[in-house]
This record gives sequence, C-alpha cells and structure tokens, in this order.
Amino acid sequence: MIGIDKRNHCTLVTTKWGCTANPQIEEKREEDLLEKPHLFGAMIQTANSATMARFEERTRGQALAMIKPMLTKKFAPQISVQMVDDNGPRLALGETDAGMIVADGLKKLAQVTKKKSSCTLNGTSWHRILMNGSLRTSNASAIN
Repeated sequence: MIGIDKRNHCTLVTTKWGCTANPQIEEKREEDLLEKPHLFGAMIQTANSATMARFEERTRGQALAMIKPMLTKKFAPQISVQMVDDNGPRLALGETDAGMIVADGLKKLAQVTKKKSSCTLNGTSWHRILMNGSLRTSNASAIN
C-alpha cells in the first residue's frame, strides 16, 4: 500500500525471538523471511528496499527506537495518493494498485473454492465492488 518506490520507508520487524529452545531455528526462520520473495524477500531485495529489524528485547524503548527514524520520513501511502489526494487521479478502490491486487486475490480464491463470496456491502459482493469501482471514499462509511 505504500508503493514500490517507497519501500525504503518500511521496516519489517520480526518478533519471535527467544520463543524456542533452539536459536538456530529462529535464525533459519529469519533467513527464510529475507530470501523468499513471497515472504519479505521481494521487499528487501529491491533498489528501494525495506529494512528488517529484530524486536528481541520486547521493550517500549526498543519499539520507540525502531519507530523514531520513520518519523522524519514524509510520504503518502500510494493508495491515498490514488484515491483521495487533491492532485491524484481520485480512483475508486478497485482501480488502485492495491485494489487490483485484492481483486485478483479474490478472483483466485473464488476459482479455488468455486463458491460465491458471502461477504457483501449493502447486498453487493466485495468482488463486484472492487471490480466495478463502486466503493469510493465518499461512501466508505457504509461498510458494516
């Protein structure tokens, strides 16, 4: 949702440190996250790559230390630029990059399950809302 060109504004934080009796298992889990594109790999292994940090201490101080560098970076999430920015294209949710990804995922899910979605908004399926661009920011409050 932040956009590919803004991944350097993102820190992926891992939290399951000290949860096992075997630190090698935890190291292997981190390695998998870093290397596999369907996990964190795609965000880490790019030109504008995200960073990764361990939340080992699990303290407020450590959390604040991770967040503080982000406070100086200014950006608008891509979905906001595409939907509500005054200078943006003012797209419907289904027309945004994020909306198209969600719609594609819903389509694939429907194909796998071969069932119609029971999720609706005022009687309209989420897939139809996303594909037809029916959900705009002006009626987003109608979501139940």
